[in-house]
Amino acid sequence: MKFYPLAKLISNRRAPIAKKIYQELGGSSPILKLTEEQSKALELKLNNDDQASEYKCFIVMRCWNPRANDVIKDITAHPGPSLVVTSGGLISMVMRQHLDLDIAKMANLALAIMNSSIHRLHPIGGAMSPVMFNSIPHLEAPERHHAQTHV
Repeated sequence: MKFYPLAKLISNRRAPIAKKIYQELGGSSPILKLTEEQSKALELKLNNDDQASEYKCFIVMRCWNPRANDVIKDITAHPGPSLVVTSGGLISMVMRQHLDLDIAKMANLALAIMNSSIHRLHPIGGAMSPVMFNSIPHLEAPERHHAQTHV
């Protein structure tokens, strides 16, 4: 609670600058629209390249819709393979729900997630279960160790 006055000060100072930037961008951020376009193109490419499967790409936004909780439900309901390109936020949210973690434990888990790591979730019993977590096979070669990073 004692951080709210600082947050209010920052947001009040930032609001006019952000408003001007969004006006220059056409009234809103282009990130969701661009992400949707990329998602559709990737989904089309995957489905054209592998017609034996049906791929579905999902979008998650950290500070706006679609939110992680809703997308997790959509992923769980999807019968085929899913590709989710995201930050560690969605992965830690899935792990939080699956392992029934409180916020502090989820935060610790999120800090451990390596950038560009691979996570495989598989629907088991109506829930997404981690069958691979924090894997970095593409960065394990000695000449790629420099690229291993956390948050």
